[in-house]
Amino acid sequence: MNHLYYKNRPIASIDSLTRLLCITPKILVQVVSRADCYYKPHNQPKKGGGFREVVSVAAPLKDIQRRIKSRILEHVHYPGYLQGGIKDRNAPRDYMANARFHVGAKVIINEDIAQFFPSVSAEQVYAIWMNLFQFPAEIARYLTALTTWRGELPQGAATSTYLSNLVLWRDEPGVVEAMQQHGFKYSRFVDDMTVSSHDKIDASGKTFIVVTLKKMCNRQGFALKRNKHRIYSSGQPMLVNNLAVNAKVSLATRERSKIRAAVFDCENAFKKQLDVKKYRELYDRTLGRVRMMHRMHRKDASTLLQRLVRCQPIMNL
Repeated sequence: MNHLYYKNRPIASIDSLTRLLCITPKILVQVVSRADCYYKPHNQPKKGGGFREVVSVAAPLKDIQRRIKSRILEHVHYPGYLQGGIKDRNAPRDYMANARFHVGAKVIINEDIAQFFPSVSAEQVYAIWMNLFQFPAEIARYLTALTTWRGELPQGAATSTYLSNLVLWRDEPGVVEAMQQHGFKYSRFVDDMTVSSHDKIDASGKTFIVVTLKKMCNRQGFALKRNKHRIYSSGQPMLVNNLAVNAKVSLATRERSKIRAAVFDCENAFKKQLDVKKYRELYDRTLGRVRMMHRMHRKDASTLLQRLVRCQPIMNL
């Protein structure tokens, strides 16, 4: 089933909402009235260069958002084409699952939505609560205030990835059905859309895919990143979320080389120990990359993990 729907009965009153979120009506009003004060923005480096603005969220809003996620947003039926960090009893839906969805294809087309989180407006989030969840207007207003910041979807909040999966709920099922009728497979990992085929796609088919995705995004006020448009064929390395999917999900050779180089940098920096804080940041970042590599290349990553064990940061006494 390609359509999304809320599995539970709609929340009908403020009392029901506050009981669900384990807060009092008074606290709800207080938090909503100063919601923007609980956000702390900071810049996060992008892999391709530049920075994106992400937020950390302070209590009590942080705790409330976690309850909204676990008690409301996780109770939506999310079709299999949505792979953006969704909790699933059968298997985790993450960037690896999204890549695995397209293994063995002969043609892959990737499109990326530009400035996705900042482009999701509070009005769109309100429409989700009203129309998808079918909550009363008052409930929708409170939930919108609790999950948006400065009129947009804040990247880094516990609720934002789930809401980003819902923002195309009206148009996406129809697009998926149209793709399936042509023999194509569609998936989305947050702002990354991928269409693949196990057969060759002619020029008109490729145009159909790109135009269909562009129209869907434009209807919601989104734009595609021109520099992220990619078409891969089976005669070359085929990438989904920067993972190779020609025969199985794996890290590209170039990325594995970069991770090995990062481990080597850790070993050299450990010998010097000039700045413990900076070294710990380097070590933690590298350890995360090696652990990610371990999910696909256990043998190679195990050797790198052993090397990292020998150069762990010195703990402060």
